[in-house]
Amino acid sequence: MRDDKMNYEEGINWNDRKTKWLIKNAIKEMELGNTWTPQKTSYILMNTGDKNLSLIRCIKHPEIIESLKRVHALLMDSGFTYTENDVIWDDVPFNEQEMSELAQEYVETEIDCWKCTCGTRLKEMNFDDVFPEYHKYDKNSSQSQNEIWVYNVECSCGLVNRISSGNFYLMHGNFRTHQCKVGSLRIQGLTRQEICDYIYDYDKDLIIVGPTLKGVKIPPWMWGFVCVPITNYQSSS
Repeated sequence: MRDDKMNYEEGINWNDRKTKWLIKNAIKEMELGNTWTPQKTSYILMNTGDKNLSLIRCIKHPEIIESLKRVHALLMDSGFTYTENDVIWDDVPFNEQEMSELAQEYVETEIDCWKCTCGTRLKEMNFDDVFPEYHKYDKNSSQSQNEIWVYNVECSCGLVNRISSGNFYLMHGNFRTHQCKVGSLRIQGLTRQEICDYIYDYDKDLIIVGPTLKGVKIPPWMWGFVCVPITNYQSSS
């Protein structure tokens, strides 16, 4: 899966010692099959085992190639090797539409890499009864909130795979990410348009959620949302 500790909103400052130290330590902690896709650098690296990171996909641009050379040097300093086997090389996009389409392709390429240890792709597993679960509090978290939430999905082999909230969002999108479970109650966060539609329907029970609901913790990205029981949900589209 994508390693959340190694994905930055801005380009990497390769001259910053702290940044280099953080990346080197994150590389050492990467699990088998994890991918690294730094924002604004346009390439995907995957931990293929035996202390090796392999380039999966990359845009052919001089600045990106230069970035890869610096990554290669960091990998060597961290005791890792770097390989380029069966790389998908992409031309530089000509416009914003091509850039947007290519960005989505990169996400899909990453998701295809995410597998259980038995080889089953995560996207092929059953997520029907999978909801966010509170994992732990991490004061050093790089996420906007210090609460770490995960999604646990069981593979057909019996192994439970833990997926970060960020990776779940990449796989299932905004609609599915705004569902959660409180005991036997399953709720769906509503869009503004859906709130307008529901507010005139008194048969529907609207629920405004905060940090907790009925004593159960709610994931931070749903705080302040107006929700409805999933059994009553009807899309406004």
